[in-house]
Amino acid sequence: MSSKVVIYGGTGQLGTAVISHFKIHNWEVTSIGTRPNAEANHNIVVSANDSLEVQGEKVLNQAKEQLKGGEKYDAILNVAAAHHLKEEGVLSLTSAAGAANHNATPAKAGVIQLVKSLSEKGSGLPKNVKVTAILPGTIDTADNRQNFPKADFSNFIPLDKLTNVKVDHGKIVEIVTKKGVTTFTTLKGDNDGDGKSN
Repeated sequence: MSSKVVIYGGTGQLGTAVISHFKIHNWEVTSIGTRPNAEANHNIVVSANDSLEVQGEKVLNQAKEQLKGGEKYDAILNVAAAHHLKEEGVLSLTSAAGAANHNATPAKAGVIQLVKSLSEKGSGLPKNVKVTAILPGTIDTADNRQNFPKADFSNFIPLDKLTNVKVDHGKIVEIVTKKGVTTFTTLKGDNDGDGKSN
């Protein structure tokens, strides 16, 4: 039986790359987005015009229909709720690079706080769930190249660097590419970097 993963934002360029990565490794993939992803095994399509509450109900109801006999997902990517995540599963969050500085936006700071909180015992998640986050800089996508035509593309992160990131439980990895070299910085609980690797 193949492992199951649900990916929020599975129709964006990064989401599509992540889905391709899991499909290559024979995972059963559910994509959640505002349109279907043809590569995914299952799609949950929500309307951007609906409230978050309505979107949430639709996602939960359709996920329940797909999970037969009490099955659970092995991993949930880019989602803040884990109603269908099984014990020892993975919850991965994403924000943007720069969240470790003092000028972090509420969304970026929120991801850091979520990882810190959800990785603690008694967080309400299933037993032994792995909670992680990545904070990438500018990603090398067709849209980003079109929107920033004068940018130095050697400072854009290749998609394959993101789909192969390994992150330990409770850790947040900031990912930045400069002059073609991608650096991964693991943030400590106090949001300071404690290590880099290429």
